[in-house]
Amino acid sequence: MTDRIYAALTLAALFAAVLPIHWLSYQRYKIVKRHGGLGKFARVGHAWVVSVDWESNQLTRDFVIDWKLHIPGYSIIAYGLALVFGTIFAAMAYYRH
Repeated sequence: MTDRIYAALTLAALFAAVLPIHWLSYQRYKIVKRHGGLGKFARVGHAWVVSVDWESNQLTRDFVIDWKLHIPGYSIIAYGLALVFGTIFAAMAYYRH
């Protein structure tokens, strides 16, 4: 039974660390899509990974403001949640094993 609990807590730690990062990628995708940048100045890869061509002359002022205003805050939230919950579940798994 202890091995199952350890496996579940380890999986929860991985999930808790990856989910906020995935959410951050989705927020980047939403901002690019909202400003009509898909295919013009931004490309979207697997799992909403967005690459923006910052040298493009098709960037709008509203997009740049929206990106620079929201993405740093979203990054702090996502990486903070990943760190806190990933650490909690990993510690629980370590001490349960």
